[in-house]
Amino acid sequence: MSTTALTKPTYSYFDDVQNVEYIDLEPSLIQSCKDYNYYIAENELGRMSKRDKNRIGTHFMLNQIINVCKESDTKKIFYYREYIKYPVENMLVKRIFNALPTTIVYDTISFDAFLRELKYKVVKREDSSAVCFKKFKKFLKTTGLTKVEREFTENARVKFSLLP
Repeated sequence: MSTTALTKPTYSYFDDVQNVEYIDLEPSLIQSCKDYNYYIAENELGRMSKRDKNRIGTHFMLNQIINVCKESDTKKIFYYREYIKYPVENMLVKRIFNALPTTIVYDTISFDAFLRELKYKVVKREDSSAVCFKKFKKFLKTTGLTKVEREFTENARVKFSLLP
């Protein structure tokens, strides 16, 4: 085994006891930020309202979350490392996950440190008997993200992955 394999950061971890996959949101959010910045620069949209910028940012974040959900059929628990220097990102992530019925863990430590501490922590999952995606669909409609809504409703793998 090479030393690079030992230092490679982990972006997901499957817990076979709970039958759930822990997903680090950071790489997805980095990609969504790159996509957002490219879209803004390519279309010369620098003078947009804050509301429109947030809507576009939410769109790119949701696309990355949906892409992660398409990768496997397992239920997921997301991990989000909060940074004080990114208040807009923190706000958008909380808006998205307040509308979703899936479980998310917020912390300030790295994903690898979170996984090490997971042995000693219990992550409380949402009650799956009362799951409803109605709040999430309403969130998508009010933010004008009909394309994301269509992709979400048409893909059963995405819905299953987001169940608690």
